[in-house]
Amino acid sequence: MQYLSLFSVKVIAITTNLLLNKQFFSKIFFNFTDFITPNFRGISMKIKSQRIILIYLLVELLLLNLIIYAIFFTNRLHLDFNESLALVVANLGWIFIALLNDHRYYAVHSSMLKFKEIFRAFAQFLGFLLVGSVVFNLKGNFADVILQAFFLFLLLDLLFLEFLRPFFCKYILPKAFSSNILILGTQLQSSRLLEFTSRNSHLGFKVLGLLDDQPLSKPHETMEVLGRVDDLAEVLEQTRVDEIIVTWPLSRMHEIDYVIDTADQRGVRVSLMPSLSGDVDFSIGAKNMDSLPILNVRDIPLDHFTNALIKRIFDVVFAGIVLIILSPVFLLIAILVKLSSQGAIFYKPYRNGQAGGQFICYKFRTMKECDSEKHGQRSTVKNDPRLTRVGKFLRKYDLDELPQFYNVLIGDMSVVGPRPHRVFLNDTLKNVVERSMIRHYVKPGVTGWAQVNGWRGPTDTNEQRIERINHDLWYIRHWSLWLDIKIIFLTVFGRKARTNAF
Repeated sequence: MQYLSLFSVKVIAITTNLLLNKQFFSKIFFNFTDFITPNFRGISMKIKSQRIILIYLLVELLLLNLIIYAIFFTNRLHLDFNESLALVVANLGWIFIALLNDHRYYAVHSSMLKFKEIFRAFAQFLGFLLVGSVVFNLKGNFADVILQAFFLFLLLDLLFLEFLRPFFCKYILPKAFSSNILILGTQLQSSRLLEFTSRNSHLGFKVLGLLDDQPLSKPHETMEVLGRVDDLAEVLEQTRVDEIIVTWPLSRMHEIDYVIDTADQRGVRVSLMPSLSGDVDFSIGAKNMDSLPILNVRDIPLDHFTNALIKRIFDVVFAGIVLIILSPVFLLIAILVKLSSQGAIFYKPYRNGQAGGQFICYKFRTMKECDSEKHGQRSTVKNDPRLTRVGKFLRKYDLDELPQFYNVLIGDMSVVGPRPHRVFLNDTLKNVVERSMIRHYVKPGVTGWAQVNGWRGPTDTNEQRIERINHDLWYIRHWSLWLDIKIIFLTVFGRKARTNAF
């Protein structure tokens, strides 16, 4: 172990000196990445993303090995497992997990999303280490030593990710991350792209200018109009362009074909950032179906199998636990409802669910006189005379909604999601609030983001209707398991969750 440690320290010292030698590293790095992706002309964003993944992965592997060797060295007299095998498991594990989450290296720019992605990657890494310890029979104090390395690696990687990476990109290897971009479209359509490149200048985006058939009388402050679209061939001949980004609407496909043909003749890549009508606040996803390119106009997290599976497993487990633990409460409420007035224990109205389909939503009955289960149009109002004394209490603390965990268990609902509306209200909102039907992309929930932010209850004013829908749409496009857990916590302990509870 002593010889291994001394040899490793020398190797790390030599490797570190070489890595700090900018000329040496750039030469090796460029040759390696050019081998992966031939670089005919410049550095397109595709090649850029590969280089970003490679450099970050190499730096993280160097960091991981330095940490492991340092911990091995400090515990050299107490190690009772195969150090070389442990090192192999750790390195293979991080390579595997990093490549599964490679998008976080170049496609995530929000600080919050960065931290979420890295914590998810490290959770997977910890799982890999545990499985690896069993498969390779790594016993003794392996768990203690490797957990020390794991948590130190997590802290230092977070530091590198948030604070050192922009500096590293901008000053250490600027050539490896430099892309000359030409934009085709109007100044108005291109403004969001320009704002993004300016905000992320450390990633090496350099906008050369814009080709615009409809130039504004007052040009953009930071964007130079190089000419019209017909000038594309001339601009490509005179200027080194690494990538063309087209921001036209898809209705101009015949012109887009011309741009692609012209760029193909000169080996320049083309990317499309289609301009769609309305305020596009959802991601656009792309896929191939039997070699046919398909654009999904609204690509949401729950469209992806892994996310949908995680949410469904969470729903079943959470709903099952609630139904089992609170079964005595269910029985007590059922008795109180039956004693409070004549009628059934449950109220079973029809509600709109995922994809607009209808389902029976189970609730404890809270009124002496219930609205029609299928065609009800009467909203509950404050001090509603139809409410029983027990019903007022149940509605105040949302206890009447508890049977909906049965809806969750059978798959009609989710624990968290947009609240299911009455059929009549759903039709009303569809005609009043733009994009309200997008709520039905996902299952309705027992609780939701709108509810914990105070937008439950009445929908009498346009503000109430719009804010409820906007909060539901925000949830759909920002879904994560952590967001679901946060909403559940706010449902129980948040002040706004009780607003308009009657």
